Amino acid sequence: RADADQIQTQVAEAVSAATATDHLDNWTNVHRFYKRFGHCFDGAIAGNASDKIQVMLAERWSELPQLLKYISEDSQFKQFIYGVVASESFPEQTFAIVLSNAEKRCPKNATEFCKSIKSAPDQQ
Repeated sequence: RADADQIQTQVAEAVSAATATDHLDNWTNVHRFYKRFGHCFDGAIAGNASDKIQVMLAERWSELPQLLKYISEDSQFKQFIYGVVASESFPEQTFAIVLSNAEKRCPKNATEFCKSIKSAPDQQ
């Protein structure tokens, strides 16, 4: 019975994580998602979350200071975000926008982050 309960709990958590990806519309929610469901970051959940994060990087570059605050305070979250940036699943057109932002609009306090973006194509 304990195994059945554990499986039921894992399924419920996966459903919650999948639902939470619908709310990845700002960096606070992305950080909350990571803290609560980072251990579930696999398969469809990872794909949906990565898509949302990649689009946010492309379309909300002006909100980068908020992301930088979280990655400066949480080294594991930093590695999570850097992993999403370096992902082979990053759509080429979306990545091109992010790369252009990193090259032309990098804030002074984001040098390391922008370098990670510029080196990401080498990792793909």
